[in-house]
Amino acid sequence: SKCVKVHHGISDQFIYRSMYAAQLHHCFKSIPKEKVLVIDSSQLKKTPQQVLNLIHRHLGIADYQYPDILNNNQNQAENLQKIFDKYYPSFEERTGWRMDGEYEPMPTQLKETIQNFFKPHNSLLEEMTG
Repeated sequence: SKCVKVHHGISDQFIYRSMYAAQLHHCFKSIPKEKVLVIDSSQLKKTPQQVLNLIHRHLGIADYQYPDILNNNQNQAENLQKIFDKYYPSFEERTGWRMDGEYEPMPTQLKETIQNFFKPHNSLLEEMTG
């Protein structure tokens, strides 16, 4: 709760919630940087077991082989969502987002505008996380 407060879900704060560097800046005021683990969700979707093992090591707990994860890329995101639903049932409610979402294709001009807006924020995030 010292990092980001979500009052009404991600829909009310989606721009700020997308500025990860700003959120980390607030986290680092209260939590030592080495205690914060930043995970790229695309890696979690591509290699969920490996990323979950990384999370376990960061937390200092034993690795756990999640039986619902397939060893191939077939239905990885769907299976990962099932794992979160089973083992972390309040994840979506507490964070305001799901592991995978379906969206209509974004118009090119809008996509470029958003990319330009977030470019300096993403550069700062890269500096902060190494």
